[in-house]
Amino acid sequence: MQNRLKGKHIAFIAGHGVEHSHLAKPMQELRGMGAQISVVATSPDLLVTDTKETYKVDTALAAADHTNYHAVVVSGGGEIASLTPVLEFLRTIERSGKPVGATSQGVPVLVAAELVKDRKATSDPKHQTLVAAAGGTWVDREVVVDDLIITSRHTKDLPAFSEALAVALVD
Repeated sequence: MQNRLKGKHIAFIAGHGVEHSHLAKPMQELRGMGAQISVVATSPDLLVTDTKETYKVDTALAAADHTNYHAVVVSGGGEIASLTPVLEFLRTIERSGKPVGATSQGVPVLVAAELVKDRKATSDPKHQTLVAAAGGTWVDREVVVDDLIITSRHTKDLPAFSEALAVALVD
């Protein structure tokens, strides 16, 4: 359904070097469902992916107001798992009862934000131990939804990830 997410505003958080497909594909899919997408980053500069594609940063994280967004997607990239403002923003979104999604390389950021404890999550298998060490249960599925935390493994799983986020936003 083309406009099922009309009126929904989704923040995409990523750092430099983010895997291009993990940023571009869900943005394209969710936009195709009618969502408004904003790239939120720690600096107002252009965001550069692993393939050297560039994205305009719509909002610097320091200026981002969580009340402006209905959900957030963490695509990973660079140093963002170690940045307190990123982690605080994610915790605030989660405490507000809004969906927090993470594609494969974004899952370590959820771990750093302490959002996988006592929850199920999936990711690239190389993060399985990281999820378990954070008190989560790693599951090998294309997408895992545990309350409002939505995670996916690989590029081929991104359509299922986008669909799960859309369901969470319309329910």
